[in-house]
Amino acid sequence: MQLLSTMALTMVSSLNKVALQRLVAAYGSAQAVFDAAGDPDAEPQMDPALAKQLATSRATLFQRAEQELEYICREAVRTYCWGDADYPQRLAQCADAPLILFGRGKLPVNRPRQLAVVGTRHPTEYGRQLAQRTVELLAVYRPVVVSGLASGVDGVAHETALKSGLPTIGVLGHGLKSLIPAEHRMLLERMLERGGVVTKYLSDVPPLPQHFPPRNRIIAGMSDAVVVVEAKRRSGALITANLGFSYNREVFAYPGRLTDGNSEGCNNLIRRNKAALLMQPSDVADSLGWREPSGEKPAAAALTLPFDLTEQERKVYEAIVSNDAPDADTLMLLTGLSVPELSAVLLALECKSVVQCVAGQRYRQV
Repeated sequence: MQLLSTMALTMVSSLNKVALQRLVAAYGSAQAVFDAAGDPDAEPQMDPALAKQLATSRATLFQRAEQELEYICREAVRTYCWGDADYPQRLAQCADAPLILFGRGKLPVNRPRQLAVVGTRHPTEYGRQLAQRTVELLAVYRPVVVSGLASGVDGVAHETALKSGLPTIGVLGHGLKSLIPAEHRMLLERMLERGGVVTKYLSDVPPLPQHFPPRNRIIAGMSDAVVVVEAKRRSGALITANLGFSYNREVFAYPGRLTDGNSEGCNNLIRRNKAALLMQPSDVADSLGWREPSGEKPAAAALTLPFDLTEQERKVYEAIVSNDAPDADTLMLLTGLSVPELSAVLLALECKSVVQCVAGQRYRQV
């Protein structure tokens, strides 16, 4: 019922993301908001105009939410409601975080290191090489690469992440029934195996221009830092960078020639002190305090413990990190879990892309 209520509340066009968050925070849940709309004595008191709007449109809103729920169940869509433990924790800290996200794939949304790489849809060959080099050289730190699944720099970032064995998440500016650009369909299918896609929009929402700036908010909000490779004077990548700056994220930009239109946006970010001048990818790791993971030092691995693990998952994950690719029998001895319990936990950890099964039915940290 909470999922239905949350979806229904997001369909109220007169409420922006900040207002939605405040309502849910004030009443405790989306369902409580609707209940309060029909109760004039509810505390805190709701604006009469809003209460009337929610009460009169409730049936229509819930009918549409039920249709969306059918799609979610049929297509195995993952949902993340603001305030829930599995909601992207970095994004949850933003005052305008969406009340709900929809996704497909394994979606490691709360890994210790998450990096946004964005840029123009029409990069130069130099820009494509920069995007590729950035992801390749930072792959040793095992970040989740976040971008917008658009043509150009976004596509290069996702593609390079997959080739480097990294999870990667694409944030869409439309519902899950669409895919823009169409040429990324094969890329999307491969992303679902190690990351996936998320969106704030209901499944049938089309890719309209006004839907992409809110998409950029999610890219910035989900990440520890934003790297801008190439960006024109006016571009979606600049929106992402400025939003990252407003969210107190680290923002980096590669400089370019003064006569190069593709670098004008990056140069302006640097000139206005909204982005650090990026000379080499290692500058990002140095600024964020990233250290190269070492299989020789279990303690170092423990520092990169994922955010979204249950108590049992945490116990098994620590056992895997602290031992040399243990098998299931060893893990049962180390954790005290039964065969069914351990099997369920291992499957959950694999779905979260934090461990993987290797030769000999052994398990190791991703």
